[in-house]
Formats: sequence, C-alpha cells, structure tokens
Amino acid sequence: ICPDRSKVLHLFSGTIKASKGETAVDVNPELNPTIVGDAKQLPFLPDSFDTIIADPPYSAKDAEHYGTPMIARGPVINRLRDVTIKGGLLFWLDTVRPKYSKLQWKQVGAVAVLVSTNTRVRCLSIFEAM
Repeated sequence: ICPDRSKVLHLFSGTIKASKGETAVDVNPELNPTIVGDAKQLPFLPDSFDTIIADPPYSAKDAEHYGTPMIARGPVINRLRDVTIKGGLLFWLDTVRPKYSKLQWKQVGAVAVLVSTNTRVRCLSIFEAM
C-alpha cells in the first residue's frame, strides 16, 4: 500500500502471509499468522509500526463464518494508536466508520470498496496517528 513504509502490521490477517518487514496477527492459529493474538492485547511495544492494515469481521454473522470473535472497534483502535508511530497510517476496512478519538487519530481519507454486484459496500477509512 505504501512503498515507503517498512514496519507494517496486518491485523485480522486471515490468510495473508507477511512479507519482509510485515507482521500478520490473527486469533486463528490454523491460518499460520506471524503472531496468534487478540487485537485488544497486542504484544508490541509502543511505536512498533508505521502502517497498520485492519480488516475485522464486519458483523456477528461474519465473525461466526470466519470462526473468530466479534471485536469492540473502539478499544481496538485505541490499542492500535499505542503501537503506531506518530504520523503512522491506519487503513481500516469495514462496513461502518469506526469510533475513534480525534486526539489519537486524524481521518485523512475514505474510499468506498465495491467487490461485486449485490454485496455490501465497505469503506476503507484512512487515519493518521496524532
């Protein structure tokens, strides 16, 4: 997504395989992420990442389909700020605009994502860490 970024976190990574400089985190060990873990309790030091890409389950039905728990978006976004450098970017793909603190994040963009006909519209919200 951002070629000048070198420390990337793929949160809720699913089947995405991390490349050099990337870390994939998912709660499902069968998907072989770099780290098996919960999004609210990320095992990283402050300022560990300059870019975070997050694609959480959009609904309880989606969470059940993927065999993962539904998340509380607000606490996860708060935790992500802890591990993101100032000026770092968060790309959050969801069917809702997540609740966030304007003291922690500045929304710098949004893109509608249309996968195919007769599907939900998703929004890629782009935030900069304050």
